[in-house]
Order: sequence, then structure tokens, then C-alpha cells
Amino acid sequence: MDFWNKCTEKLENRLTQEDFNTWIRPLKGSLVDNTLELVAPNDFILNYVEKNLSTEITGLVKQQSKKDISLVFKTLTKETFVDKYKKNNQNDNSKLVQSYVFDSFVEGKSNHLALAAAKQVASNPKGDYNPLFIYGGVGLGKTHLMHAVGNEILQNSPDKMIDDIQFFAGKEQSQEEFFHTFNALLDRNNQMILTCDKYPKEIDGLEERLKSRLGWGLPVVIDPHELETRAAVLLSKASSMGVELPNDCAIYIAQRIRSNIRELEGALKRVAANSRFTNQPIDLSLVKDALKDLFVISAKMVSIENIQKTVSEYYNIKLSDLLSKRRSRSITRPRQLAMALTKELTNHSLPEIGEAFNGRDHTTVLHACKKITELRKENPSQEEDYRNLTRALTN
Repeated sequence: MDFWNKCTEKLENRLTQEDFNTWIRPLKGSLVDNTLELVAPNDFILNYVEKNLSTEITGLVKQQSKKDISLVFKTLTKETFVDKYKKNNQNDNSKLVQSYVFDSFVEGKSNHLALAAAKQVASNPKGDYNPLFIYGGVGLGKTHLMHAVGNEILQNSPDKMIDDIQFFAGKEQSQEEFFHTFNALLDRNNQMILTCDKYPKEIDGLEERLKSRLGWGLPVVIDPHELETRAAVLLSKASSMGVELPNDCAIYIAQRIRSNIRELEGALKRVAANSRFTNQPIDLSLVKDALKDLFVISAKMVSIENIQKTVSEYYNIKLSDLLSKRRSRSITRPRQLAMALTKELTNHSLPEIGEAFNGRDHTTVLHACKKITELRKENPSQEEDYRNLTRALTN
């Protein structure tokens, strides 16, 4: 057994199990000549050990060795965060996108809760919502909210330090580092904001202990934006770009592009460029011509067949039953939900949707849409099913 392992055995008896697992176990020690080099996986652990446990470790090392051994603390990066800031002459503000503020964030039903939670954290960091875990599909505004919190905190307290740390599911070393970093930050009562495309327990390749810790604070979802919010986003982006976008054009684009904000912004830039190059004002005719290929691609992304298949798998029923004439509740409700999703996520008319569901009348489709709207308001589980399926179909 090497020298450092003997020391860790002694430290395990002197410290609480939690302190030992959090601060000592991650350290890698190697004795070279008369120097014991202790390497921490990250700077948070390094700083804590140096500040709170170095005296304990130094005393123990002297007891275990007959020689005068000096200690050297390092991280895997060989430098602390403070050293990096000094070396690069950076300040904290450089890590934040300054245009990502609450005032430029378009609020809607899909992101209302996440926005409210982010504002609460910005006004009261280290409060009850730690960590704040924002999850949802790509391009829905998670990063915008995270930076908005940082910008708000720095505006109120310019001396605060904002840091950006990234970890990846499935990477064992990164997960181990995150586990200890998370504990260190939580122990210091540092506010954490985490973003992901999935709810913690749905993240494949993530250790159970991490899933548990990510659920300690407040998980909030940003759902795919509804039509009104998509149109509002387009109008807001157009205003910031100095582009005159008529309301009917914003609605027309929003009806056909449902994926995310990035796709909407890309479409807007294309329309604006087309208007500028042809020296024509933006109207429906110009929008249709500028985005005709994009609309074709967007329409193909979510098909009726895919919706039917996804809903059948979600409720564990046969596709043939979903399309049949059966009227049992276990079949009728998923069928109505599939119709409602088709109306929301595709450009098909009510008669076309009815025809795709085994030749049903358009009034049946309309009734299904109204029924699902009512159930989503009355039944939280129905609302959850609708959100889950929408995310699955649009991500």
C-alpha cells in the first residue's frame, strides 16, 4: 500500500463519512522524493481542501513519515479558476451573453413557470430553488433564461462571480467530477442553474446518485411554444432586427414552423434578406416565396403516421386499435389525443385528419380537439401526457 493510501485510511477514521467521500476520496496522491502531490479533480475541491483540511492532512503526513514531507495541491488543469482569470485578464461578465435578459425573453404558456422560477432565483439566489433545473427541447430558451439570471445578479451585485461548468452524461470522469463539484457548491450554498433537454430521471447514461441530486431543487420545463408565443417571438425578433413584419406574416410563419426559436429566427432572417435583396416590403406573398422549401421540410418533419405510431407506443396499445371503430375509453382517449396533436403539429385540415383516422368525419376531429383542451385544464395527468408526446414528436 502506497503512502497516500495509508494516509487516507487514517483520515477516514478522523472525518465524517460524508466529508471523507466528498473531499478526500476524489484526491489522487503521489509521493516523489520529499514532496506529496495531491491532485483534485476540480478547483472547488482543491480550494476547500486547502482552506479547511490542509492542516489535518499536514499533521497526519508528518505522523506517517519519518522524513520532512512538503505538500503540493494541484488540479487536473494545473491551475485554479483565480489563476485562469488573472492570466487571461478576464472578468465574469465575459461569460454571459448580455443580450440574454428577462426583458427580451418572450413569455407564454409554454415557459411561464420556468420564467417565474428564474426571476425568483435572480432576485433571491441561494434561496429555496437550488439547484434550478431547466429542461426542455433544443432552441426553446433554456440558455436565454440561464444567462438572464446571471445578468440580473451581476446588475444588482457587480462583484458576484458567475461561472460556467459543463458536464456530459455517459462520461464517467465528468460525472465523478460533477458529483463532487455539486456537493461542494451546495455545501457553500452557491446557487446553481442547470439545463438539459430531459427531466433528470429520463437522462440516459446518468448515474442514479446524480439523478437524485439533480432533483433536490426545482425542476421546471419549457415546452414547445404554442402558436401565440411563436408569433410573438417572431415579432420580437423582427423588432430587434429593425424589420417590419406584419402580424399576419408572423402568424403564417408560426403556423408552419413549430420546432424551436432558432428555426423561427432563421426563417425570419431569410425573409428579411429576401425583402432587402428584391427591394420589396414583407407580405404574405414574399414570405411564401422566400420560405417555400423550408415549409415543405417542416411539414414533413411531423407526419400523421408518426403521431399515430408515437401515441400508440406511449399508451401501449396497438396501432390497429387506435384506428379502429372501438369506443372503449382506453382507446378513445388516446385516439382523441392523437387527433388533437395532429391538428396542432401538422398543416392538415380537419377532413384530412378525419380521413387519416379510418375515414372519420371532420366534426369528430373537432370534438376530439375540444375534449382534449378541456381535459388538459381539468386533469394534470392529461396535460402531462400532452406535453410528453409533444416533446417526443418535435425534438
